[in-house]
Amino acid sequence: MLSVLDISQICDVARSTASYWITSKGLPARRSGNKFLVSTQDLIIFLESINRPIPQALVEGLGGVFSHPLKPYQNCWEYWQKDSQGKDCWNCEVQRNQINECFTFKGTMSMCPGECSGCQYFFDHYTRNISFIHQMPMAAAIIKDMYIWSGNNAWAELCGTDIDKLIGLGIEEIIHPESIKVVINFSKKLKRGESKGFLKSKVCFENGNGKKITINLAMASLKEPKGAYFAIAEQILSR
Repeated sequence: MLSVLDISQICDVARSTASYWITSKGLPARRSGNKFLVSTQDLIIFLESINRPIPQALVEGLGGVFSHPLKPYQNCWEYWQKDSQGKDCWNCEVQRNQINECFTFKGTMSMCPGECSGCQYFFDHYTRNISFIHQMPMAAAIIKDMYIWSGNNAWAELCGTDIDKLIGLGIEEIIHPESIKVVINFSKKLKRGESKGFLKSKVCFENGNGKKITINLAMASLKEPKGAYFAIAEQILSR
């Protein structure tokens, strides 16, 4: 939780401005004694609503907002080796190719019987630093190496797919070919550390119905998961 002083320092505004946002502009806050406290995700949503840049410090702090204890890392075939579900792992391309992030290899190459969204292994090993997006009303997703690690309901709606289908989905399956270079360039810049905040651009999504829609896309680096990006999107409605 952030105090008025924290907000003023992070957003580079006067304390009176931070207080004004709470008392008169609708920034959600709760009282603790004689102080106001604001959650990180509420501040980000508020800054977006007033078209104010989101400081990198806020994005970096998101990973721990909604977390649960993380178990020691294991590959999926190691995790399932003592369970009946692991009986086919030896014949799975994930194990054969030593793929760490198995959900990016789903489909015909994987022997997993169910969806990643309902997988205990995925929950235990990956959700700690990505679950915060499901508390956000705007379309939000976590992306790494051109794969979606997770997306919320609003993101799924933009993509024209079920939320359970998002995990492990390749970016090229939702980004229109004319916009894929934008996302690739964003990923390169963020990986090289060339941006300390959000990179923004208009891009085109191609949803599950083959419909092309124009989106305002913003992406920023996360500390955790390492090498991952936080993305938010808003559809541009034609007038």
